[in-house]
Amino acid sequence: MSELPADLRVLVIGYGLIGRQRAAALGELPGVCLAGTVDPDAADPAGETGAAHYTDIAQVSPELYDAAIVAVPHDRATELAETVLYAGRPVL
Repeated sequence: MSELPADLRVLVIGYGLIGRQRAAALGELPGVCLAGTVDPDAADPAGETGAAHYTDIAQVSPELYDAAIVAVPHDRATELAETVLYAGRPVL
């Protein structure tokens, strides 16, 4: 059996109302940490989250996260989810 990483590193893509809620919820889960946030419009939330912030998913190496949550409007969700999946990471 392979060992799990110390913390499951989750990237939150979209840092509007829903993304903020998802990021906060991750902080409540044992064994999970916020790997970073991605949002071209949001001000850098590092002061709130303590995690790195990116303005584009292309700036984020797949080595920096284990899974991602896509919390964006539906017309952008498919493209972003595909990017994460093509990188070999699971997405919610």
